[in-house]
Amino acid sequence: MGTLLLAAVVTLGEGPGDTPARAEFSCSERVWARVAFAAPQRGPHLLEARWIRPDGRVQERARIPVDLGEGAGGVHAWLDFGDGPGLWERLFGLKPDRTFNGRWKVELTWDGAPLETKEMEVRC
Repeated sequence: MGTLLLAAVVTLGEGPGDTPARAEFSCSERVWARVAFAAPQRGPHLLEARWIRPDGRVQERARIPVDLGEGAGGVHAWLDFGDGPGLWERLFGLKPDRTFNGRWKVELTWDGAPLETKEMEVRC
């Protein structure tokens, strides 16, 4: 799914490393979007991530400048749901069971060009 301009594999998981790829998460987890490039992407770059809620609103935007050295083959972005539903309701008045439940998307760009869009299911 999505637009892949570079030879890269994008997975969603519960950590930045080699944890298994997943498509379902709870709203008390940190979700990692991991990008592994087939060819080294040396030098300065910009990874951008837009985390989109089921209602179509952008929950979070991240602009992550990276400077990849020799042999570096991957980068990541994350969405942290924090300490669970209570935090979002206390801080922002959001009802996570209504706001966060459902199909999310993360849209990734690399140096301003579309990289890939991934979907995930979130349950509170």
